[in-house]
Amino acid sequence: MFDYIFLHNILITLILPLNFLNQDFQLGIFHLDNEVTYQKSSNQDVLPLPDLVLYHNFYLKFGLAKKVLQVELGTDVRYFTQYYPYFYSHV
Repeated sequence: MFDYIFLHNILITLILPLNFLNQDFQLGIFHLDNEVTYQKSSNQDVLPLPDLVLYHNFYLKFGLAKKVLQVELGTDVRYFTQYYPYFYSHV
C-alpha cells in the first residue's frame, strides 16, 4: 500500500529545472566548463530537490606524441544547496 501511494505522488509531482548558465571558457590548454541550474519540485515532501546545483570542470587539454594522443587532466566540482533526500545518490 505504501509503495502505491508513493508512486502515485511521484507521478503527479512536477519538476521545474532552469539552466541559468552553461558557459565554457578556454585559454590555451586551460579549460573551464560551468553549469548553474535552479530547480524546484512541486512537492518537496515526495521528491526533495536542491534549489541550486553548481557544476564546474577545470582541466588541461593538450596533445602528446605529435598531437595524436589527446590528454585531459583536471577536476570536477559539484555543489548542491541543502536538502534532505530519501536515499544516498553517488552523483
